Amino acid sequence: MIAIIKSAGASTLIVFLFAQTLTLYADGNVSNDVKNSRLVPSNWDAALAGDQVLNKLIRVSAPQMRGAHDAEFVCVGERAYIVEHDNDVQPGHGAGRRMYCVLSVVNLKTLKVEKPFRWQSRSRFLRMTLPAGACFVPRIINLDEQVLRCYFVSEDGGNRQAQTWDCDFNLRTKTFESSIHNVKIKTGAGIFEMQPHVDIGQKTWRSTKCYSLPCCSSLRTNLYPINEVPPLASLTII
Repeated sequence: MIAIIKSAGASTLIVFLFAQTLTLYADGNVSNDVKNSRLVPSNWDAALAGDQVLNKLIRVSAPQMRGAHDAEFVCVGERAYIVEHDNDVQPGHGAGRRMYCVLSVVNLKTLKVEKPFRWQSRSRFLRMTLPAGACFVPRIINLDEQVLRCYFVSEDGGNRQAQTWDCDFNLRTKTFESSIHNVKIKTGAGIFEMQPHVDIGQKTWRSTKCYSLPCCSSLRTNLYPINEVPPLASLTII
């Protein structure tokens, strides 16, 4: 679920990702005074503080959404651009071909969703139609002052190799371009489609599964299954 906290004079974007818990480690150079100071007052009411936060949340995900996962966002000016993959049938992200990706444009002053964009199984683009399958693990980067680039994976279990795609969003017109592009990977052995079977250096890595090969975040690539992962440093997305 994606939500935004409303507060007087500012808006704080909160992205709930049902994944591993993030842990904050204290820096070794922090002074002992800071380390030993109390983070909260002794009479702090955790339940009340939590209720106050929850009461200020607004919903960004669509009303019919039943399961959400893998969200990411960028803020440009007075707007947040949030991507997530959703489904309308069940909690979590195991809905197969019924999983789709969404880009929501949120005005940070009014805290309203101005425009949602959705791409899913069989979506039509210029000169191509996505094959049947789940649209999965969206990612977003600020490509330049005028363009946001969204990545997502189209996969269909063991029926075919998954493929990562990208599509560009024009910040001036608030629209996607009419075409999408299949993402490629550059390795020591050459340039290949961004699919689960790729050549790494002088060694061919062939996954026995048809798992997706998504961007784990905007800065790195995640390959599945994890026990078959080649060195991440040897991959470059182009």
